[in-house]
Parts: sequence; structure tokens; C-alpha cells
Amino acid sequence: MTLHGKVVLTYFAIPNWKSSAVWAECLNLMLLDSGVDFQYKRVPISDWDEFKKTSVPQEIFSPSLPMVEVDNFKINKTVPSMRYLAKKLGKYGGEVDDAMWHHLDAAADAAIDWNKAFEELPWVKDAARTNKYLTVTLPAKMAMFDKAYAKNEGPYLLGDKITYVDFLVYHNIDDGKGVDALKDYAHLARLVEAIEQRPNLVKHFKSVKNEQMPSSFSA
Repeated sequence: MTLHGKVVLTYFAIPNWKSSAVWAECLNLMLLDSGVDFQYKRVPISDWDEFKKTSVPQEIFSPSLPMVEVDNFKINKTVPSMRYLAKKLGKYGGEVDDAMWHHLDAAADAAIDWNKAFEELPWVKDAARTNKYLTVTLPAKMAMFDKAYAKNEGPYLLGDKITYVDFLVYHNIDDGKGVDALKDYAHLARLVEAIEQRPNLVKHFKSVKNEQMPSSFSA
């Protein structure tokens, strides 16, 4: 299955951060990997109020970005949008049975909790809070997910088939300062290697790694 009509991903353009920072990148990776033809629009933060008035449907009761448009149907929020796309595409977990879908939902919720632990750090600039995340929370999250990924032989959560959750976990590792710790988490290291070698993503990762800007927050 594929997506028909115009596909647009919209997120903020955040000054002085690399383009892959923040969770909209999970949607970007999923769409790039799928091979779907789509446009990625970046909205200056200063334009948000006007954009919200003119481009966000009234049906969206909690306006926010990222927002995905599929053939004039607009949805927002990262994880719900990824679940929608998985179902539409019939892959990335969209093809599994109810029991496995629940397993993915639970893993996605755990990934959300991890993301919440560091997503505000760039804004609050609290050294003590950042240190606690790096020394306590990050190792705990890495260990938990490494154990989850150890249950199957493949590099992905469900084995050899990638799901939307794998993009969430990958990006938490990348954006949440987990890359340098991968030597202690063999199964997560396999996940990162597998995703970065996916044919439709190699060019993107090369471009991002060449950006001379911080990912999100400083250690």
C-alpha cells in the first residue's frame, strides 16, 4: 500500500539547531524510509500564530506541530500521526495483529516517557536537571529498551521488520544524548546501525551529520 495525493509534513524551523532535532524527525525518517513523495515544510516559530489561524483545521482541538497532510486530510501529534501512517501504508507495524499492535503501543508510550525526560532541557537550562537526566534517567531508559530489543533476533523491536516505534527509539538515542553510551547497550547499537544503513535514509543521515549545529541540549 502507499499514500495517494499530496503528502506534507510541517514542523517548526528552530534557529541554531540541526534540522533533525526534536521529534518531528521521527515522522520525517518514516516518510523518507517509505519512499513516499512528500514535502517537508518548516515554519518559523515567529509565524506560528498566523500559521495556526490560516493552516490548522478547526477540527484539530489542540493545535501543534508536527502536522501531516495526506491528500488534504490534516492530522497532528507525532505518535498518533505515525500510527495513522503505519495503518495507511500497511507496514511499520500497521499490518500486525491486535496483540502485537498493543505491544507496539506500549513501547511507543515508553518512548514518549523517555522523550519527555529531556525535551524541555534545552529551554529550562537547568544544570542539575540535565545532570540527573544524563546520569540517572538516560542509563535507565537505555537499559530498559536494550532489554526489550534483546527479545528478538532482528535489529528491530519485532525482529527483522521495522516499525514506527523503532524510529522513536532511534531518535531518542540520537536527540537524547544516548549515542556515546551505545557501547554498553549492544541491542540498541544494532538498532542504530540498522536504521542508519537503510537505503532510503543513508543520504539524509550523511547530510544531517555534516550540519555544524547542536542537536538540542548541551551535556
